[in-house]
Amino acid sequence: MTVLLIKELAERANMTSKTIRFYEEQGIIPKAKRDKNNYRYYTDDDYKRLSFIKKARTLGMSIEEIKQIFLIREKGDMPCSTVVSLLEKHQIETQKKIDDLIDFKKNLSKTINHFKANMNVGEQGDFCGLIEHLFE
Repeated sequence: MTVLLIKELAERANMTSKTIRFYEEQGIIPKAKRDKNNYRYYTDDDYKRLSFIKKARTLGMSIEEIKQIFLIREKGDMPCSTVVSLLEKHQIETQKKIDDLIDFKKNLSKTINHFKANMNVGEQGDFCGLIEHLFE
């Protein structure tokens, strides 16, 4: 079993010591063991957890969702069906955000065209009349 100091683990996991301490505070990785010098000591299992966390975060999973996955696994079950369900939920949410952004872009284009056609209104305000008189 490899024993790593936080700095070594951070380099190996390609993240900061601060991030590791944060995950520890959140309970997503176990509290590190400490020696009489009060240094934190980590193991290969901690590295595996951090590697999983990093990949799961890349997929948009929250800390709470990752905790849920770890809890299922710690009970001896495989959490893969939960992972798929969570990712499907994220896919739906992402599509909704994309649709909202497309609508926003369309409305922004209309607003820009309106502003260009009414540039004289822009001078009729304290800052920019185009915005100040937008919904009047």
